[in-house]
Amino acid sequence: WPLLLLGMLVLGTGSAMNLQSRFAATDLSTTATRGRDLSLVVWSTTAGAVIGPNLFEPGEELAQFISLPPFTGGFLIAMCAQLVGVLVYWLGLRPDPLQIAQRQAAAQASEVQLRRRGWSILRNTSAARYAVLTVALTHLYMVSMMSMTPIHMQHQGASLTLIGITISVHVAGMYALSPVFGWLTDMLGPRTVIFTGQALLVTASILVWSNAENHTVTTLALLSLGLGWSASTVAGATMITGSVGLAERPKLQGTSDLCMNLAGVLGGLTAGPILAAVGFRGLAVVLLIFAMFMIAVNMKSNSAGTVHE
Repeated sequence: WPLLLLGMLVLGTGSAMNLQSRFAATDLSTTATRGRDLSLVVWSTTAGAVIGPNLFEPGEELAQFISLPPFTGGFLIAMCAQLVGVLVYWLGLRPDPLQIAQRQAAAQASEVQLRRRGWSILRNTSAARYAVLTVALTHLYMVSMMSMTPIHMQHQGASLTLIGITISVHVAGMYALSPVFGWLTDMLGPRTVIFTGQALLVTASILVWSNAENHTVTTLALLSLGLGWSASTVAGATMITGSVGLAERPKLQGTSDLCMNLAGVLGGLTAGPILAAVGFRGLAVVLLIFAMFMIAVNMKSNSAGTVHE
């Protein structure tokens, strides 16, 4: 048990570091292609999200074939996948895109290379602060509703198969259309796409509030929730990358992911008590507060901040 906990801690650390890869895709991007480049990395997650759960049974057969304990085959497959990822990074990212971008910026010498810490950037750069807040609260919204949906559906008599389909539809909404939202971010600007994402989150809450007992409506709500998360996260991450200069981006991007995941933890911890107190409909209404707040914040941020190449 202690070794399992340690392994999951290390796995989570690796996932957090890997999450930064979507920002690495923008190191050599311009403002015209930044959203598209970032969103393609997010979209690639769709393959793993769809394929991964279906490898459980093959993993068990593999574990049995080589005399491993039950439920360990998935870990073996994950290890192999990570080793492939290491090889891709080791062989493919030479030279590192960030180093190329840094050399180009130094050669142009067109911007002051500030080196503030992530929290200092958030305190002093309003555009970065609004973007990080949007990404964090969007993640809280998504985790809160998504994590309680299986419990609600089970209480309504839904089968595990139907619950699984609903979550699969939700995951598809989160990732499958990421390139579309990236393209729209480049064409229309991140704030327009963020407003679209918040409208989709509001739609999810309205659907739940209108008929939470209907499984089809719940599935549509989870699809809208996933699409709203995708739009707001892709556009928000694009804003984060463009709100500061090249030298400060990695620190701000790491701070953004910290805030996003802490918000997700808070959403997961509080959604259960809220569900117990006011039900699934009540949870959806409570979450509307966050959407309204994010819309107000981004309306205020229209004239804030500087966009960097």
